[in-house]
Amino acid sequence: MSVLARPERRADSAGAEAVVSVEARTCEGTRWATGVILRGRVATNRHVVQGASEVVVRGDGWERIGRSWATADDLDLASVVVDDPPPGLHLSPTDPTESGVRAVDEDRMDPSTVDRGIGRSTLVSRSPRDHRRSTVSTRVVASTPGLPPEEPATILWLGTAVLPGQSGSPLIDRDGRVAAMVFARSRLTGQAMALAAPAIAARFDRLRSVAPAHCG
Repeated sequence: MSVLARPERRADSAGAEAVVSVEARTCEGTRWATGVILRGRVATNRHVVQGASEVVVRGDGWERIGRSWATADDLDLASVVVDDPPPGLHLSPTDPTESGVRAVDEDRMDPSTVDRGIGRSTLVSRSPRDHRRSTVSTRVVASTPGLPPEEPATILWLGTAVLPGQSGSPLIDRDGRVAAMVFARSRLTGQAMALAAPAIAARFDRLRSVAPAHCG
């Protein structure tokens, strides 16, 4: 499989306005994360907005208060509605397992696979401190079966670690499409775990609205 030279440049250009920072204000404190604009909404993680009283989204030189947010019942996936979002990205239609990524259970994940995998994509994040974008080139190294099993892969393991605030970071492929979105770090290997694009696509328009928390 050919690899595009310096894919981070193309992904950085494609995702410049579409990758945002997400601040979820809760009764207990503040959660920071990354998000990406898909289908006119901000895609991020359920664990970020759950229990939030207010959600603030920031991009390059702009800030919006979330009008509403919604979550999936079965995945760590959420969306936030903001006024006048910049143009978003498209989800990749590709199932990574069709490209030779082996399917595994997390308990059988081999840390030595971190240096192997298919292609090269770019993980784009926003800093929770200054909201600047950062990019890292990485690979998809493994996947889980779909939910249900006949569906495409649901969770991907990436060949890089992630830090707090990088939940919701999109993995942008060589065509400038969102191939996955980070939601956690593997408890066994420390590798980034991400929701695959087909799993996001199947649920993104069916998320359930969540009422803002009321702090006493």
